[in-house]
Amino acid sequence: MSETPTRKPEKTVYPDPEIMAYMEHQAKLFDLQRAELLNKYRGMYVVFEDGEVLDFDRDEVALVIRTYEKMGRRPMFVQKVLPQEPQPVVRTPYRPMET
Repeated sequence: MSETPTRKPEKTVYPDPEIMAYMEHQAKLFDLQRAELLNKYRGMYVVFEDGEVLDFDRDEVALVIRTYEKMGRRPMFVQKVLPQEPQPVVRTPYRPMET
């Protein structure tokens, strides 16, 4: 059995700090405009950039595909317009404690 030489993988920083900064900036702008966005886009997914809604749809996947077709594959801020940010949910196995 011959041993295959192993290559050291290139170190990749994920997510890219530039992309993270972009997303954080868009999230702040989105939060500042949330009340206004709720009036027009409540319950919809929006592609949001620099204070503007570029496109919207009830179907997140359809929205992303359409936006990629129009603008090419690049980072984009897509968010569902809700009164407040949903809280993340972490699911773990649960077993009742024995007493």
